[in-house]
Amino acid sequence: MSLMGTALGLLLVFRTNNSYLRLSEARQLWTHIITLSREVAQGVAVTLLHDPHVVDARAARAGASRVCRYLAAFAWELCAKLTGGPLAEDTGVLHALLSDDEAAWIGATRSRPLQLLSALRRELHAQFRIGNLPTHLHRKLEEDVRELDLVVGSCERLFSSPLPPTMSRHIVRCLQLWLFGLPFVLAGTMAPLASACWVFAVSYAFIGIDEVGIQVEQPFEIVPMAALCEIVVRNLYETFIDVPPGVQQAMAEVAGERQQA
Repeated sequence: MSLMGTALGLLLVFRTNNSYLRLSEARQLWTHIITLSREVAQGVAVTLLHDPHVVDARAARAGASRVCRYLAAFAWELCAKLTGGPLAEDTGVLHALLSDDEAAWIGATRSRPLQLLSALRRELHAQFRIGNLPTHLHRKLEEDVRELDLVVGSCERLFSSPLPPTMSRHIVRCLQLWLFGLPFVLAGTMAPLASACWVFAVSYAFIGIDEVGIQVEQPFEIVPMAALCEIVVRNLYETFIDVPPGVQQAMAEVAGERQQA
């Protein structure tokens, strides 16, 4: 029983560690999403909103608005895809942020996050063709969007590749056999009450370890997805809505110079 208990403990810890690695990777992926979304938003805002020498100011403001909406919708739609349930079928976020035709089209596709990234790419390319985005910044933003695409693929891999169910079933069966035989091994070595208390404590510890492993098998059910999406939206709000000091004055001066010219 001692040797079997040691082997069972190692097996439980091995399974729990693998599950926790999945949880850690999921959290790192969403940290990457927050960082990349902020970088794209800041690059677009600096050029399209805060640069007084932009080629077409009206097209730049409209493009910045669409980029902001695509990034916000991307975070919420990826959350819905990874958590499943009613959120995966709901298109309320798309209709709230996009036009009805575009929201209906994206809502009918297989992967809404990837379609939103495609729309983001098209908008960045359109601004580049107009001349609002310089070449080096457009290339950098394309690299960031590509990284977001890779993150989506990694999230889908975690979501669609759970731990093998045979491992869970085998651990549970071995645990049941070991816990069932433990009272017979302890019988006669200590008082009946002490033996019962010891069996209860050991059962609580081992079953608890197994339960922890089960809970973290699906990491996106543990990670606070809604809170992370709120962080993305808050970053977008601070980037696109809050105007840095002196920017409005500089843009007004450039507009006055253009009118005089």
